[in-house]
Amino acid sequence: DKATKLFADVSAKLAHERATEGRREEAKELLDAILVDEVSPNHQEAKKILVRLQDPEWYNHALTPEHVQNVAEVDSLLKVAQGYFSLGDFDNADRIPVIDMSLPNKEEIVEKMLIHVLSEVSKSKLSNGNFIVTKDKKAMELAKKVGIKIIEEERQVSESISVDYASKLLMKKGAECILRIPGDLPLLSKEDIDTIFKKYNDLSCSIIVPSKSGNGTNAILRKPPDVIKSYFGEDSFKKHVDEFKKNKAQYEIIKNKNIGLDIDCLSDLKDFEKSKNYS
Repeated sequence: DKATKLFADVSAKLAHERATEGRREEAKELLDAILVDEVSPNHQEAKKILVRLQDPEWYNHALTPEHVQNVAEVDSLLKVAQGYFSLGDFDNADRIPVIDMSLPNKEEIVEKMLIHVLSEVSKSKLSNGNFIVTKDKKAMELAKKVGIKIIEEERQVSESISVDYASKLLMKKGAECILRIPGDLPLLSKEDIDTIFKKYNDLSCSIIVPSKSGNGTNAILRKPPDVIKSYFGEDSFKKHVDEFKKNKAQYEIIKNKNIGLDIDCLSDLKDFEKSKNYS
């Protein structure tokens, strides 16, 4: 389907970039994730890059100190971009100054990813209400098209502050639990969302879904919504689990491959500009 194809294409392009940086192990991990039966076992670009990884004539494995510094700068910028991306903040995501990139369609990529997530959220059969917290007018328009209600902010400081702000408002409206889903999960389905709610109905406790790396928090259901503060960002999974333990709050960890796969796609915008393989 479109979401799986988007994931495979973006991952292949990211694998190529990692290989050109000499980060061959990371490139291979990305390619292996593409070529599994559940994703795209016959993805031609991924197969081609996998072969070229073994050929030193294709990828220079020697990194200069200047190149290493540039890579670190890009990674730092992408972490900032990822925060805007999760919040659906198109304007700021579009302004992230990725090195030597000046592309007009950064906003388009963010929009396509958010549309997919909003659509799947709206199809959940077990959610009692769906909301987006944002200050971005375009994100509001997209949410309204699929019946998602708006919690509008005057300004956005961080994803954690935004989520906690929305949680407090919804608690006042009677919400007993709140599931937070970010806007950058290209494989997310309504079934994945309802799986979390079904688990909640069985256990009546908070639920957390880690990222594929195990470091991030890609979904979290909190009961009650203010049982712990939000700690999105670096090592957020450990911080959330530690906070549950500190507050002696019951929680359950669920691993879900679709929710676990978030896409760092901003680093591949230059390749996307040349490609029509995403929609």
